[in-house]
Amino acid sequence: MQRSGSHRPARTVTARVAMVVVTAAAVLGGVGAAPAGAVVTLQCGNVAADPLPVSLRSDTSEQTGRFQLYSEARQQTLTAPLVVDITQLGTYDQVALLPLPAPVILPGTVVSSYLLHSDPAGSPLPGPRITTTLAFDQDILGIMVQGATLAAADPVLGAAGVIYPKLTEPRGLELAPKVDFIRLTGPRTVEVTVQTTTASDEIRIVTAGGADSTAPTVGYQLIASDGGVFSFGDQHFAGSTGGTHLNSPVVAASAGCGHDGYWLAAADGGVFNFGDAGFYGSMGAVKLNAPIVGMASSASGRGYWLAASDGGVFNFGDADFKGSAGKVKLNSPIVGMAASPSGKGYWLVASDGGIFNYGDAGFFGSTGAIKLNQPIVGMAPTPTGLGYWMVASDGGIFGFGDAPFFGSTGAMTLNQPIVDMVMAPSGRGYWLIAADGGVFSFGVAPFMGSTGGIRLNRPIVAAL
Repeated sequence: MQRSGSHRPARTVTARVAMVVVTAAAVLGGVGAAPAGAVVTLQCGNVAADPLPVSLRSDTSEQTGRFQLYSEARQQTLTAPLVVDITQLGTYDQVALLPLPAPVILPGTVVSSYLLHSDPAGSPLPGPRITTTLAFDQDILGIMVQGATLAAADPVLGAAGVIYPKLTEPRGLELAPKVDFIRLTGPRTVEVTVQTTTASDEIRIVTAGGADSTAPTVGYQLIASDGGVFSFGDQHFAGSTGGTHLNSPVVAASAGCGHDGYWLAAADGGVFNFGDAGFYGSMGAVKLNAPIVGMASSASGRGYWLAASDGGVFNFGDADFKGSAGKVKLNSPIVGMAASPSGKGYWLVASDGGIFNYGDAGFFGSTGAIKLNQPIVGMAPTPTGLGYWMVASDGGIFGFGDAPFFGSTGAMTLNQPIVDMVMAPSGRGYWLIAADGGVFSFGVAPFMGSTGGIRLNRPIVAAL
């Protein structure tokens, strides 16, 4: 997709490093028509939605490198006060800052709940550092971060048939300056960063209940070579270069997860920022050996990379340089790039399907040794970062790692070639985008509209 510790002595409760940030954000993604209850509308970073396991006891539901997100109560009416740890805006970096008496959600309130669970396999000291951003279509009414609060709510919000941890088992976050950080700045979005060791980390997010709805909870944006931006569903239009004279055509775009803005990149390395996407530099005034073809943003949204067709990589802001193929003799040119969910690595993809991985972006396979009917034009990583899809100009889809196949247009006659793909935030579907703005949806990625029937000034070249 062209967008885009140190060891401490053992204690009774194993120390963990974590950060939770709740921020206001526009709804940017989702899984289609909402079922009863609050819906996850934004899912970024090291996380995947999983079915609830039989047991959540320590060491029974392990997954290294990512959070597991479980849906629990759905539109449940509370019959008694429900104690939570945090409801108000502010920064919490020590237990003493948690409000006393503990806040409660009142009886009669209709709620939904999600459990965010992390338990790396084995006993790593320290465990991997993982990050996720989640947003919901309903307000967050409270967050539980302490083990006792979580345990008290298990009988109320927990799923039937699931064995939850005992009260004596460590499961919450351990708040301490520069160890655990919680900051609430808005109503519907939570960002969590955790470095685990041997114990589980859990957070329960309680939202307003929500209701059956067919309103769009997803969207996508199509980017034309003149910088025109066409928004569908819940994606917010923040500006374009459609009416601006460009020195070079726009070829790629990227958006920071949970941010209300985006960047457009031109073939000469020029960068155009809109909304809350900051400008961190460009290659517009530098003579390049090869044109820019791809762009990806850092996990924080405060930096980005540009990739050239010769494999050169240029980093700006807090996007760290992890390597490039600029000095490698390529069989085929680079056509796109994608960042790993953690933002600590990235992939470059060539038109023959060759994959070049850097930082923590793993290699899971390629089509570099396969004769393709049509060239690869883009790629998208899965939410876990443990796989990716590649798409060819005929709409053929090639999945590797944990990227499942949901369908393709490889056997269809297209009016215009496919130029990019966008993953559904849940990772359970994707959209393929054609040069005329035609949109083909697969899996849970719903069709929200297209420019396929509109006369465009310039072709579509990228999508968000």
